[in-house]
Amino acid sequence: MTKVLILIDHYLPGSKYGGTLRTICSLVETLGDHLEFWVLTHDRDLAEPERYRRIETGRWSQVGKAKVYYASPEQLSLFRLKSLLENLCADILPDVIFLNGIFGKLTIRSLMLRRLGLFPAVPVLISARGQLSFGSLQMKPTKKRAFLQLTTRLGCYRGLNWQAASALELADIKRVIGERPTIYLSPNIPAHIAPLNGDASARPKKIDGKVRLVYLSRISPVKNLAHTLKVLRNISGTVELDIYGHLDDREYWRQCENLIAKLPANIQANYRGPVELQAVPNTLSGYHFFVLPTLGENFGHAIFEALAKGCPLMISDKTPWRELEQKGAGWDLPLDNESAWQHAIEKAIAMDQPTYDVMSLAARQLSLDWLSQMNTIEQNHALFTRFAMGGVHSHA
Repeated sequence: MTKVLILIDHYLPGSKYGGTLRTICSLVETLGDHLEFWVLTHDRDLAEPERYRRIETGRWSQVGKAKVYYASPEQLSLFRLKSLLENLCADILPDVIFLNGIFGKLTIRSLMLRRLGLFPAVPVLISARGQLSFGSLQMKPTKKRAFLQLTTRLGCYRGLNWQAASALELADIKRVIGERPTIYLSPNIPAHIAPLNGDASARPKKIDGKVRLVYLSRISPVKNLAHTLKVLRNISGTVELDIYGHLDDREYWRQCENLIAKLPANIQANYRGPVELQAVPNTLSGYHFFVLPTLGENFGHAIFEALAKGCPLMISDKTPWRELEQKGAGWDLPLDNESAWQHAIEKAIAMDQPTYDVMSLAARQLSLDWLSQMNTIEQNHALFTRFAMGGVHSHA
């Protein structure tokens, strides 16, 4: 059986690592009966000073369908990581090491070790996790540009194998990594979705003149919540916007709070805090439309989960989910056209129940169509088994 050693900065029982965590959890639980997954990760959640309770550090633990090695920050320092990886690889003999994200600590240190010739002689697969999108690179652009220029010049990406979750991300990798990278297109595996029957009753009633909107994502500039709050200033009709997500950037959240304080009385915006991964589908069921004016997504787990629950979308045109209006499943809109966003929200407010029911069903059907067309599980299985068959890069 193919053995995959996954390096990810934060894993279960954490919940703050966003789409990367969701992707790896779905991958492990979907393919864990066909592939052996071993996960090396920090012993604490994102930005948390304390380690998880009731976990054992420094040894393998069974978590779902993966064996997980929780390590302290000291154990994952550059040269202690070298020794740790040597020992772990000697123990499990992985067919491939899977890095997640470009700017994560484990990825950066692994690339440095690899370039210095101090990394195990195992093929390396890396997923950018949307971090090479144009929108993502606009956040802290000077720092990111300098890092990418330096690591490219040093040859840190030479001989790597890349996973792209969409054609959009494939183009991003080619644009940024200028050494003709080896890229495998393999869509992310979404969380399990329930059968089509039975979801409609969970949706809130749609009364014309009122709408319930939900934002469910990290609170950070790249997710662009402030854009929606600015649009809502000029909306008539009754709108309730509930905001869920971890506060990744507290200064940005203070800007959002200032915008919320200036909203007119007909617009209610409420911060509801973070949501545990398993609670996301039921949370989305309580709203009419899902809103995400993101600067860029390579997939968008919350987007897919909203569709799966029959919750139509109001999202930017910076994701793989396009032509939504033609499909009757919502709107994908340019961020520089505020009037288009305003028009979409006003249409949602005015919508009656029969019209909404048709759109909700179309959203749900879009998720099912995507699943049937993408052969997602087969593509991901093939992505990893090719490493066990040999013929892929393992050198720097």
